[in-house]
Amino acid sequence: MEASGFLAKMQIDCSNDVPAPTVAAAYEQWVVPVLKRRLDANEISLGTIEHYHIAWKKHIEPRWADVYVTDVKPAAVQDWYDSMTRSQAEMARIPFRLIFDECGTHEVCSTEVAYRRYRMPGTSAQRDKGIWTLDELCSIWKSLRGSYMERWFILAAFGGRASANLWVS
Repeated sequence: MEASGFLAKMQIDCSNDVPAPTVAAAYEQWVVPVLKRRLDANEISLGTIEHYHIAWKKHIEPRWADVYVTDVKPAAVQDWYDSMTRSQAEMARIPFRLIFDECGTHEVCSTEVAYRRYRMPGTSAQRDKGIWTLDELCSIWKSLRGSYMERWFILAAFGGRASANLWVS
């Protein structure tokens, strides 16, 4: 973390050689300190910062880290959002916008690319909820009977509130 922060600072400090910082440099040099100040001022929770950092590591960094902020184009941002689920895109959008907010504050580039009205991915098709029927559960239980896992299976499969209704009715 210290090395990447140092690199980010050097990229920004040496901006005469580079037209603008990379997205990673802007994040490390500008966004992270702002989030720390907001945390210290009790304006934001540690959990929120952790969510932003997860979105950074999982979605923003792999796609945008080495891209100069001035080279981020709306079509590429839309493609990026389209590659995620709706919840991932909505979570990644927040720190992505924070990066461009700071770029705008430092007059490096416009914030417009982060604030366009992008199409967010739709909610996904109905997924298998992983809920087994009573017959399926009984079949699994039969195969586990006598094993060390039987008691754990019984608790997991039949110990919940919803399954309690099966035994009452």
